Amino acid sequence: MLCLVSELLSSPRAADDLLRSMHGGIAILSGSFILVRGTWLLLDSPLLRLRWLGVAPQLIDTWLLLLGVGLSLWSRQYPFVDGWLTMKLTALVAYIPGGLAFCFEPMAAWQRVCRGASAICSLWRLRAVSCRGNDAARPPMK
Repeated sequence: MLCLVSELLSSPRAADDLLRSMHGGIAILSGSFILVRGTWLLLDSPLLRLRWLGVAPQLIDTWLLLLGVGLSLWSRQYPFVDGWLTMKLTALVAYIPGGLAFCFEPMAAWQRVCRGASAICSLWRLRAVSCRGNDAARPPMK
């Protein structure tokens, strides 16, 4: 463990890659949870009553936000300074109310599908801004 920590501290690129990988993996987990939970809501599944399903998304999203802030600080790129990060923050602000309404507000099935589609589109925009397809397009560390 100490070897890993010392390697990360000696290699900024390794720490950057680790933060990016963790953030991306947790983002996939978060998106998967909203898809599964939304499907179960539409099907009125009894699985939604499981306690851990109420807690897990909050823990995952908290870690996702903390890793995002850490990554921003580590790379010295900030919203309203770097355009791609401002765009990502805007998509996040659009995603939160859509996701909350999708999962918690009582509504008709067609409204839930529309809210869910809105939340998924915001997630897709977040992903598109973050992953531009190749390493050369990713924002450089300052």
